[in-house]
Amino acid sequence: KYELLFYIRANRKNVRLLISCHPNYARLNLTEHDYPTPTTPSQLTMTFRKHLEGSFIKNVRQVGYERICEMDFLGRNELGDDTMYTLFIEIMGKHSNIVLTKSENKIIDALKRISPSMSTVRIIQPGFTYEYPPLFTHKKDPLTLTSPCCEKMYMDYAGLSPLLCKELVYRETRNENIEALINNAIHSDYIYINTNN
Repeated sequence: KYELLFYIRANRKNVRLLISCHPNYARLNLTEHDYPTPTTPSQLTMTFRKHLEGSFIKNVRQVGYERICEMDFLGRNELGDDTMYTLFIEIMGKHSNIVLTKSENKIIDALKRISPSMSTVRIIQPGFTYEYPPLFTHKKDPLTLTSPCCEKMYMDYAGLSPLLCKELVYRETRNENIEALINNAIHSDYIYINTNN
């Protein structure tokens, strides 16, 4: 219902990529776990297989500092012509979704369809054009953030979570340099967890 498991061959190795839009556990990661698969694939699974099976991953990118990943695939259409597909992976809590599009971002299908009766903001249905969630289009660059901090900064700045905002407010009360903290966090290859009280 919420997950896709991709089998990828690269550098003579097989790897599995798990992509989840679960409301609580949305993520994408390589995995070695075996996941149960239904004996009869769903219509959605068949649609994804039809367009992506045998294709090549050409590009993987994050949208700014946001929780949206785009994966470009080079595959073939029904006539055997080379075709580019893009998979949009939105990791946004209960609004997480996985959307497959073709040229000009026309939606082929999505794990969670959103009809006009469900939302007036954006529609996720086959045939419609994919658009980013509206909250992401007007946010500021977190590298321009200066003091003072507040716990609701995530509403105005891209890539900041409520938890990170709380941490920045706490660090500011300890007279730490907020600009340096954000710069270090964004350019770091690691996640730092402070266990000191």
